[in-house]
Amino acid sequence: MIFPIWILLEVSKALAVDTLPYSTRTNSYSGWNTTIQGDLSSIGMGGSTIGLGESFLDATDNPAGLAMTSNDANLNLAENIIYDGNIQNMANAMNAANVAVALSTYPWGLGLCYRSRVLEGQSYNLPTDATSVNYTLRTGDLYLSGARLFLNDRLSVGVSLVLASAEERAEMPGSTFSNPGQTWGFGFGASWLFPHHLLLGANISPSLTYQFSAPKGTAPPLNNFLQSIQVPTVLAVGLGWLPNRFFKAGFTLDLFGTSNNVALLRDDSIMVGQSVTVQPRLGASYRFVDFRNFSATLNLGTYYETSRINGAPDRMHFTTSIGVSPWIFDLGLGLDTSFLYNNYIFAVGLNVVKTLAALNLVPIDHHPSGGFLPKPFHYSTVGLPRAFSENYQPKPGPSAVEIALAVPQKIAEAFKIHPKEHEPAHKHPGHHRKRNHSKRKISPPANWKHPDSH
Repeated sequence: MIFPIWILLEVSKALAVDTLPYSTRTNSYSGWNTTIQGDLSSIGMGGSTIGLGESFLDATDNPAGLAMTSNDANLNLAENIIYDGNIQNMANAMNAANVAVALSTYPWGLGLCYRSRVLEGQSYNLPTDATSVNYTLRTGDLYLSGARLFLNDRLSVGVSLVLASAEERAEMPGSTFSNPGQTWGFGFGASWLFPHHLLLGANISPSLTYQFSAPKGTAPPLNNFLQSIQVPTVLAVGLGWLPNRFFKAGFTLDLFGTSNNVALLRDDSIMVGQSVTVQPRLGASYRFVDFRNFSATLNLGTYYETSRINGAPDRMHFTTSIGVSPWIFDLGLGLDTSFLYNNYIFAVGLNVVKTLAALNLVPIDHHPSGGFLPKPFHYSTVGLPRAFSENYQPKPGPSAVEIALAVPQKIAEAFKIHPKEHEPAHKHPGHHRKRNHSKRKISPPANWKHPDSH
């Protein structure tokens, strides 16, 4: 009976006419949701990746993974389309876009990630005159992350600088109100590598508050609409297991701190984050197809969402995603579903190293193909980052830095760009190119006669 009730509730929410039950705003807004957002790996594995930190978007949650478990260099884009009946009408989607690029070069790891998401956003009728107004709360945060290995590659320590921005927007017939806010902060992460490829990871992200200056011009249609947006302190601890390049599993516990005087946009009396909540997450990933120019990966996971919203039920989530990597590209789809909740994930990526190798700009190591259904639980360091190889032997040849510095010259050679001999850009009409008459014999025309001849 649960499934039909679920459908009926979703349909009734979609057909409902939403009217704001208040005319004056008194509380702040929530800048954090306990549901997960991210890429194919993090969402498909139910957000259980703090111990692994392997995917490049995971570096925003634990930057230590950039040096410990990330490999090569990739560029990734993931779009989350979220419907959450605990926050607003199920007919309206909230979008989250994530773009990340990362580079792992022993013993360092570097990452750059931009995360943009709509926290709440839909149209409401005002309680005074039934005017329809579209309200939107959004954030856009830039993460600059770095990590380094220590203690014989057993420990990785990472830090992220967060440059955060937000917008509160109200659109009504004939006018629009929009005001930006800013803040900044830090995130700290660490990973420890135990024997048998077992990882312990932890990360703490202190609370953030987006502040908004007094607006100029037209006032918003809701009194005191302009309020701060608060993000609670988040502490995460997780275990990860990475026996080989084909399989990984993780378990994470997330702890969310309290938020003061925070309520939903749709109702100023529905408080959010009044107590500390803990959320367990579990997931696994298996690359079931592995060839040189094509691979496919299946991710499965689950997590228990302890609601931070007063009156909203706790929810069990089930997650899955599948990704394929033809040649230099990474493509995939995913789903996170629960009661009154759906998150659809679309992702596209580019393997930077394979791309440069395809252009003959950098060398690349070709590991033996695992084929179809490779053994998931055997121990192997082939294809894993250097930290997993206890007796690592550097391969002869240039370092990653030397290879990177040589790329411009390689590009020039690939496109046959060579320096040209110097020639004046503009020649004076009276100037002529110097002719070299040495060793050059010019024959006269056959019918030509010398003037002195008779």
